[in-house]
Amino acid sequence: GAGISEGIWQKDNDPYFSWEVVVTPADLLDGYSISLDNEPDFTVDLTDTHYQYGEDAVTSGKHIFYVLPSVRGGAWDNTERLEYNIWVDSAFPVVSQVQPASGQIITDNMTPITCQIVDTESGLDINITTLTLNNSSISFNYDAAKQMLTYTPSTPLIEGKNSVMLTAYDLVGNNLTKGWDFIV
Repeated sequence: GAGISEGIWQKDNDPYFSWEVVVTPADLLDGYSISLDNEPDFTVDLTDTHYQYGEDAVTSGKHIFYVLPSVRGGAWDNTERLEYNIWVDSAFPVVSQVQPASGQIITDNMTPITCQIVDTESGLDINITTLTLNNSSISFNYDAAKQMLTYTPSTPLIEGKNSVMLTAYDLVGNNLTKGWDFIV
């Protein structure tokens, strides 16, 4: 697969790690203690110089993968200890607080359409997030501090049913589509 850049948000939550540790002579190396998010426990977990996490094994968030080599006789070589920062975002943005609410009847045909969009990991990609009203793309404002999207109509909303469709993307491409209708 593709290489994973350290300290960059990405979707891969079943990463493959490989490493090289130089111990001279090479036959002094007994194996490695590996760990995710905790210091290695000084137990030889494997002798290979690679490790593959299972499918969906690494949760969303910032993690540190540790490798600590063990040399013959049970000694641990902290000078060759490795740390790798991996940032995983496998979660979709969350949309809430839609207004007007689904099924709501309103009387003001200039009522703004709003919702909260939260992505706690990589963040919302506002450049590709889309909003449509009655199958027409509409421009909106996004207040990142409040995590609120707002569309303020420039012309009156149509009388009757109005359909809203939002597709929210985060910075690694996870997306969520949410639709709702309200009546003017």
